[in-house]
Amino acid sequence: MRATLLGVPGLGLFALSLIPLAVRVAPALASSTPLAGVPLASAPLTTSPADHSGTYVLLQQTVTVAEIPILADVLTTMRAISLGRLTHEAGRLRGEASLCQLAMENSSDLVKTELPAAFRRSLPPVRIDAELAPKEDGVVFRQAAQTLLVGARLGAEEELPTRANDPRVFDQDQDDKPGVTVRVSGLVSGDIYLVQRSTTRLFGALRGSAFTGRIDFKVEQSVLGTTNRLIGGGPESRPVPSRSYFRLEKVPSDWTCEQAQRLAAGWR
Repeated sequence: MRATLLGVPGLGLFALSLIPLAVRVAPALASSTPLAGVPLASAPLTTSPADHSGTYVLLQQTVTVAEIPILADVLTTMRAISLGRLTHEAGRLRGEASLCQLAMENSSDLVKTELPAAFRRSLPPVRIDAELAPKEDGVVFRQAAQTLLVGARLGAEEELPTRANDPRVFDQDQDDKPGVTVRVSGLVSGDIYLVQRSTTRLFGALRGSAFTGRIDFKVEQSVLGTTNRLIGGGPESRPVPSRSYFRLEKVPSDWTCEQAQRLAAGWR
């Protein structure tokens, strides 16, 4: 499971790992790396009423690390907060949620990464389709691997395009540039045009008032072009399972995105 690192050639500065959002796309093959890392919360499993339908806030946090010579390791944290109505039926919790916030933070202040509003608007709704498995001591939450592809239309097994003129590439965020656009500023500045495919699995349990657990994820991306020749390939980054997790908590049906963001801000 690796995510391409971008930066000044020979000196990678930041990991451009867009958070793997669980969406309604044909499932891809799950990563061969075992689920490991974030331990499920120490609180005991919760046994609860059979119907888990309701309005939920979902936080997904993924963290990657890049080992860079001379400099300290660079951590990149992506946090996605969404809000939506889910239905519990036939042993599954299903539904769509609107993306309320998508934020990226780097442990290095040399370069800042911005996800433009056009990029965020181009993302599909977050899709939850998880098995809820009652056990003697509580409820287990399992969501199989799901894939999000941005900037191109591909078959499940096709490799990512590497050229902007590849007919499979399209302007998803409608900014007249190929693929999707992200922006960097700081030691180097410019726009990056890329295609990305991310795959996630969720595994957790109902603990207290929320389903919590770990995220298994992998990310592939291909840079189609940049506005600054200094923005190029660098060392690769790897997932940090111990810091990557999800939390799905039921809230009142009339909640807004603003309320969802305030609630999730306290989930660390």
